[in-house]
Amino acid sequence: MIDYSPHTKYTAQKIQDKVTRGAYFYSSFSIDNGIGSTTNIEKLINKLTIRYGLNLTSRQRNYRLKTGKPIADLIVQDVIYENRWQFILLITTPNSHKHSKQPDASNNRLEQTCKEKIFEVENMAFDKEGVHSEINLIHDYFKDEEPFQFVMNRPYLDLDFAGCSAELVRMTHKKYKSNSDKFYKTPSKPFSWTWRWKKEVVARKKTDLVNIINRYVSQSNKAKSIEDVVKWQSYFQTFAVFRGMRQQVGRLYTLGKLFLYSRGKQRWDDANLPTLKLYFAPRYETYAESYDEYCLRREIYINYDIELPRELAQNRNWFEIDNFLSRYT
Repeated sequence: MIDYSPHTKYTAQKIQDKVTRGAYFYSSFSIDNGIGSTTNIEKLINKLTIRYGLNLTSRQRNYRLKTGKPIADLIVQDVIYENRWQFILLITTPNSHKHSKQPDASNNRLEQTCKEKIFEVENMAFDKEGVHSEINLIHDYFKDEEPFQFVMNRPYLDLDFAGCSAELVRMTHKKYKSNSDKFYKTPSKPFSWTWRWKKEVVARKKTDLVNIINRYVSQSNKAKSIEDVVKWQSYFQTFAVFRGMRQQVGRLYTLGKLFLYSRGKQRWDDANLPTLKLYFAPRYETYAESYDEYCLRREIYINYDIELPRELAQNRNWFEIDNFLSRYT
């Protein structure tokens, strides 16, 4: 299966979905598409489609897994305004698919010894020999020597979110009190996959917030510092749409409130500073199902700052497309 991605949040959600269903092996690479580039992106996608069977139906994919064969997914993103294409190839083997559907009892010990409400699960699904065996199966079946990596090995699979790098990790679920009046569905597994920013990104954002608060306390004109707080929060309100990210940002926000009180003897709300509001990522709908449809929608967006409806991109009726664009230009 091929997923054409309009932006990084869509790419991240698709990766998370596929890894949750057992796509534990991946290869990630970028192709320069700037002036002077000789790579034909369409031919490359067609080549990968043939080699990895990316045009199989769901029934064919399930049959392959049942007969002991791996299946592949490809996520393609034309990274807007960067003149490069991002390719993420994900492979599911019969064993990784089976593991993704079963609860991992070995995590119970970690839950008992860790004091954190939500923490990273670091134990492996397969040992080193098992990982090599799975990769050999992939290489033998696809007749390819692509250097696939395992999603539970460090360094983790990562993506760039507007200059800040995030990684895909397994984290436990939040525990709720058993006497709560509310009903909470018990998850089948003690962990789920999510995205979180790397440590250096969190450290940089922490420093930025501390500096903003220092300026707010020391300067008589508060307007510029408040504007900086809004900008600091705006980034997270845009990109902190995954559970691991929201946990990190919540801690930074709490730290900022505590630092303001210790530095200026003011509470955040009493100072009427902006309130940080975070949101879940919506379930993104399919952006495009073919290379031509994808390129057309991207070109319209880049040149007109308008999202062309999918039905117009699929029909490719230029008279209807011109009529649509004329209403906004």
